[in-house]
Amino acid sequence: MAQNRNYKGKSKNYKGKSGGGNYNKKNNNNNRSSNNRPSNNKPPYNQNRPPRDNPEQGQSSEQQATQTKAAPANSSTNDLLWFFLVVSLITGGFLFNKYYLGPKRPGIYNSNYKSPPFRKEGKLSFLDAQEGKNIIDIDIEIANTVSEQNRGLKNRKFLPANGGFLYVYKEPSLRTFTMESIYLTLDIIFINSQQEIIRISKDAPPQSPASIPSGGEVQYVLQVQAGFCDAFNIRIGDHVEF
Repeated sequence: MAQNRNYKGKSKNYKGKSGGGNYNKKNNNNNRSSNNRPSNNKPPYNQNRPPRDNPEQGQSSEQQATQTKAAPANSSTNDLLWFFLVVSLITGGFLFNKYYLGPKRPGIYNSNYKSPPFRKEGKLSFLDAQEGKNIIDIDIEIANTVSEQNRGLKNRKFLPANGGFLYVYKEPSLRTFTMESIYLTLDIIFINSQQEIIRISKDAPPQSPASIPSGGEVQYVLQVQAGFCDAFNIRIGDHVEF
């Protein structure tokens, strides 16, 4: 029984100590106020103060900020330099092409060049070799002088679908043609002195330096658009009249 009394007494003392609200509350208030009040020895934390240098990065924050600010300026300067360089190259190429290369380029590659128009100087008829029937009639431009024959269809931009360019030579001979300085794809028809077709070179490619022989003595050579002979079934052995 004595032990129980002592326990109760201790519990009363414990409650009384914990219940001493005035004393503890006052101490707690003092502690709170002391925590909020800055110390006399340490100044308050300044939020505007820059952070410490980072030794792992090897650069201070001020240096990083300076580089960050300088990077956009350097980038924009480089972009401007590249822009002016590209514009200068384009302008220089255009001027070089127009005033230096342009006058030297023949035909369709010279913007100042005007192609001679097709001149209708006669008609030519194709006749079937077996029956002698007319196959088709076309308009022709005739080259019967040396200068006209040397010039031919060079630098021409156009040849009508129902037209042809006829070379007329004074005497039959072996002939060789090339497609240099010619910008049209052609069918070349070689015709002997009896006005008979002895060879056809189809789809002669433009600007080709390859030689195209006549395959025999010819007195006439007719150039028409590529595909003409296949379209109208023009064959070796057929005749022409003009």
